[in-house]
Amino acid sequence: MNRKILIVLMLIFYQSYIGAHELTLSQRKEIKDYKKKYEEKVSSNEAKFDLAICYAYSGLIQKGWDLLKTIPKEHADDVLRKYELLISKQPNKWKYHFKLGFAHYFKNRKKEAILSFEKALQLEPNHPWILGFIALVYGDLGSIDKSIDICKRSLQIEYNAPGIHFLLGEAYRRKGKYFAFAKEMLIVSSIKASEDHH
Repeated sequence: MNRKILIVLMLIFYQSYIGAHELTLSQRKEIKDYKKKYEEKVSSNEAKFDLAICYAYSGLIQKGWDLLKTIPKEHADDVLRKYELLISKQPNKWKYHFKLGFAHYFKNRKKEAILSFEKALQLEPNHPWILGFIALVYGDLGSIDKSIDICKRSLQIEYNAPGIHFLLGEAYRRKGKYFAFAKEMLIVSSIKASEDHH
């Protein structure tokens, strides 16, 4: 399965998570701030990117993906320059490394993306969404066992994340472990059904 199809499928299953996902107070404030900047400059690729990535690391993946799709791929070069400069001045800001990872990923620089995401994880240990994106990129690179291990680690932190279960299931499918794949898809359905009843 090619990378773009996998991302879209993963994000569709993340969509089921949006309704019940509880944001922290600081996440709500950050989203509100980025949304305000975006609304002031709707045509700004920078404002779109910042809001989209804020959604991503807050677990609102579908919203982030919808916004990212409106940004020209060439904007990744601007993001690379911006966050490399910001990191040189403030190397301990995990969100800078996370955003840089996305820029590398969309430039198809997967190994660099992993390094950036892993640096973000060093600065913000046990962040389930950073782990999810690391697992995604390892899966893209064909390191399925590593992707599986990282998905499992992410699910130990936040078990009710259908997107991570979907990603884990896809990794099992790629390894020919169809029973494990089916199990993960049932978990995704079960979480979604449980959320629908609340």
